Amino acid sequence: MTRLQVDTELLARAGGTLHAIQDDLRTVRDDAPLRTLLGHDGLADTLDAFTHGWDDARASLVRLVGDVGEACREAADTLDDVDADLAASIRGAFG
Repeated sequence: MTRLQVDTELLARAGGTLHAIQDDLRTVRDDAPLRTLLGHDGLADTLDAFTHGWDDARASLVRLVGDVGEACREAADTLDDVDADLAASIRGAFG
């Protein structure tokens, strides 16, 4: 018989960590006036293009990290519930 072992506390902590990462990513802003410091229009244009692309990618990453974090927390809760239900069933059958 195959034995399934899951550290649900670790899984729930991973969900919390991912939520914290999501918050950090959400609050990152491009406030630095780097364009004027670069001294080269071509380099400044490239930096602007990267910044706008990163803003779009970051928004997607924030959503995905949040989704994975929530999935970790839900999986931990569900596995804990299943474990408790199975234990109660076994106790009821043999108790």
